[in-house]
Amino acid sequence: MNHPQSNLVGGNADPIPFISIVVPVHNEEENIEACILSLLNTEYPCKEIIVVNDGSTDKTAEIAAKYPVKIVHINKKSGSASARNMGASIAKGDIIAFIDGDCLADRYWLKNLAACYANPQVGGVGGPYRSLKVSYLSRCIDSAIEGALSLNGKFREFKGPMLAGCNICFRKNIFDKVGGFNSSLPTAGDNDICVRTMRAGYALTFEPKAIVWHNWSRPLEYLKCQFKWGASDNANFYVKHFRQYSRWKLELLSRTLFVLLPFALLAGFYLSALITSIVLITLSIGFIVLFFPSLRRMLRRTIKIAKTYKNPTYLVTNPILELSVFYVHRCGTFWGLIHSAFSNFALHLKRLW
Repeated sequence: MNHPQSNLVGGNADPIPFISIVVPVHNEEENIEACILSLLNTEYPCKEIIVVNDGSTDKTAEIAAKYPVKIVHINKKSGSASARNMGASIAKGDIIAFIDGDCLADRYWLKNLAACYANPQVGGVGGPYRSLKVSYLSRCIDSAIEGALSLNGKFREFKGPMLAGCNICFRKNIFDKVGGFNSSLPTAGDNDICVRTMRAGYALTFEPKAIVWHNWSRPLEYLKCQFKWGASDNANFYVKHFRQYSRWKLELLSRTLFVLLPFALLAGFYLSALITSIVLITLSIGFIVLFFPSLRRMLRRTIKIAKTYKNPTYLVTNPILELSVFYVHRCGTFWGLIHSAFSNFALHLKRLW
């Protein structure tokens, strides 16, 4: 692709890649202006901004039209995955970056993402998303998010990271090759495209300095979203890939053990001491074995946040909140899997009748 070049990466002879930024939006009139301004202010010369108006019924499109961006209109809401694919289909960039309409890009967001593509094996890059409104508890949530996204063992079959859809980018040729986002998984499409990219033989990179800021700060709101994400597409994501990747059966088992552990403790008040001991010992051993690496990383993050803000109370609150986020998401996934199993069973019975 021939695009105007104004700088070089790290002094190399290769010009910096042209980046197309795709912003899917639905009724974001309160946030879209700030999002666009943050993108225009990023220190990166070779870029275009594509706003995909996904069936908005407010003034989102009208506000976006005030700025030098391309606007794609979808008459009826199709979901973030389809909107992202629509934006990518008209993108001219060598790299396609995705950000949500209620997020703000850090000034050096694109620059830090693009730097990772100096490695030709890298097919996709992502970074953390943090709360725009800083508070005591939001720092704990930011720590939990960054810990989850940077976890290299998340996809055990590939040893690659999980990248968030609100802060992710791909080489355009690779994005097209793997088929873009899966529109049947609107909220787990980021997990799905990461798996398909790594399965195609390309590496993914997590860049902690490529930051976007999310416009939320209430922990209860985030916990609610975690359950929703787990119960909907995350469960379908596991069902889709369960047979292909055998080691994910261990991941599913670990989630099940974690969800059942509190119920086993509650059952101790009603069951005999012997049965309770057996159940608790089994679940505890399984929990420790499967989650020890995650617990160790959580401890490191907890110590880091306590030292950074010179507040020892984080040594207590950070593990509690991180485990709460972890547990709520796992409960959502567990509930979604049960719901999916019963729905498929009911559909099978209906066909038989």
